[in-house]
Order: sequence, then C-alpha cells, then structure tokens
Amino acid sequence: MVAVVQSSPRFGERERNLAELERQTAELRADLVVLPELASTGYRFVSREEAAALAEPARDDAPTIACYRAIAQRTGATVVGGFAERGADGRIYNSAAIVYPSGLLAVYRKVHLFGDEPRWFEPGADLPPVIHTPSGLRVGVMICFDWLFPEPARHLALEGADLIAHPANLVLPWCPDLMPLRALENGVFVATANRIGAERRSPQQQPLRFLGRSQILAPDGTRRAALGPERTGLARAEIDPEQARSPRAGAAGAIRAQRRDELWPWRPRPGPGEPPRRRWALVRHETPEAAQAHCDLFLERGGRLLSWRGSGPLADGSVWRRQFCHRRRYLAFEGELSG
Repeated sequence: MVAVVQSSPRFGERERNLAELERQTAELRADLVVLPELASTGYRFVSREEAAALAEPARDDAPTIACYRAIAQRTGATVVGGFAERGADGRIYNSAAIVYPSGLLAVYRKVHLFGDEPRWFEPGADLPPVIHTPSGLRVGVMICFDWLFPEPARHLALEGADLIAHPANLVLPWCPDLMPLRALENGVFVATANRIGAERRSPQQQPLRFLGRSQILAPDGTRRAALGPERTGLARAEIDPEQARSPRAGAAGAIRAQRRDELWPWRPRPGPGEPPRRRWALVRHETPEAAQAHCDLFLERGGRLLSWRGSGPLADGSVWRRQFCHRRRYLAFEGELSG
C-alpha cells in the first residue's frame, strides 16, 4: 500500500503542522507514505534568517524527523517528507527525509530550486537517491520543481526505482497534468504529495495558491488514486512493483534493457586524452570513516546486475555506479576499476 498525504500547513507553526500530519495518518497502514514539500514549516519565507530559524538538522531527535519516525512506527511505513534542513556547514536546504520506523535513513536536498527559493536555500549537490524499503519496494526521491527536468526521473528509473516519491508544493498547473508522462516515459510508479491553501507573507509578495491534486500514477501513466484541489486528505493505492520491473514494453525494466547506452551513455566516460578513471572514486562522503565502510553495491557488468558486499576493490575492469547508506549518511560512488 502506498499513500500520499495532502495537507494545509500554516507558515511557521511547526508544532501545529506536525500534529495535523499525525492526525491525518492516525488510522493508516501502508508500506510507503509520502508527505508534501516543507510539510512542517510552510513554504513562503521572507528572509534567509527566517529560513535558518525554522530549519532543523537531519537527526532523529529533530522535531520534524521525530514526527516522521513516529508516523513510520505507527503505520509500519517508510516515510518520505519535506523539511527545511540545516546542514553541518550551517547552510539551509530544501530537503526530503527518508525515514524508517527505526529512524532516519537518508536525506535528499532539492537540486532544482524554484522562484525565490535560491534566496533562502542552497541547491543540493548530490544525485537523487534510490532506497530499498523493508517491504522490498525500490523508491526514488525528487522534490517538487525537479519534475520539470527529465533527468532526475530518468536517473531514478535507470538506478532501479519502482516508484518515485515526489513531495511537492505545486503552484503551476502543468505538473498534475504532465506527471503521467514522467511515469510513462520511465515505466515507474509516481506518488506526488502536494498541499493546498495559499501563502502571502508580505505586501510585496503575490499570493501563492497551492494546487492540491495529489496523485498516485501507474507505469502506464494511469491514475491509481487522486485528490481534488480544495481539501486535505489521503490518497491510497495498492501497487505491484513487478509492473515496473517487468521486461514488457513500457516498464522500467524494458526501458533499462532497450536503452541504447552506446548512443546516450549514462555514466560519464573519459574522452580522448583524458586520464583513466580512478580505482576508487568517492563522489561524496560525510565522515572520514565512511570512506572505508562495508557496503552493499549492485554492479553493472555486461548488461547484468551483480551484487557484491565488502569494503575492498572489485575485479579489474568492472564498471560500477551505485549509492548506499552508511550510518544514516547517503553516499554515492562511481568509477571504473582497473589495474
């Protein structure tokens, strides 16, 4: 069971907004629950200082993460929900937390910032993640305006996502109508959780009216469940991940198999005169010890997916690019192993 929550947060009233999310999900049982973007704070900041005051660290004891964990424990679900994140460097990000009943698993920082967002937030610098839920569902994450760019959804599909969780604060009318195309062209389920209501924080601002119309889409672009534009609520749908994994035409499994990688290489490859890829290329690490972490990787070799567990180098000539979580920090690796 997948559920999307359509809420109506009041700006700056975090305690009230989190209590409302808990009330909306009180009777829910699901494998995945998707909450809106910036669900705990509201959207329309007026200064970077205001955003900093409402931002929280990505920790289990932070108010929003603690609430999302409580929802996960009560519903039995993995929860994906938006919040204003204060990074270790003091920068503020528009982020989505991926939370298991056991606690925070990973955080995705929005890459494509919309409208005034660059005035308050830093753009994320990491690829959107794909995580495996305890129920076996492979979930990719993107946030609101990311939808307009085809690359995030295609990246998630190529990384093996069955479903894209899409926390949103949509105000432009195109997304609810065009998101079925993202599902169809990538052969994946999509779960968009939007909000309703309006925000105007100063006389200089034009009012922003949020669309609602949260929805769950199938890999063929059809709507499995949807909400209207005016009311809060829940939309729920049973999904079969095999519909995305199938080799049938239109499913993500077939798209991955049929894609002409020799024409559209997904991973960057050295050009003429460029040095070969390093043996162990660490794209991002949060802590020194994480670079030596034992990990699970899925390897792509000769068109087949292989699994490997360990902490040392792999066989010469293996080409790999996968992400994994260690100590609740999301890490991304890519490289060609040689010599």
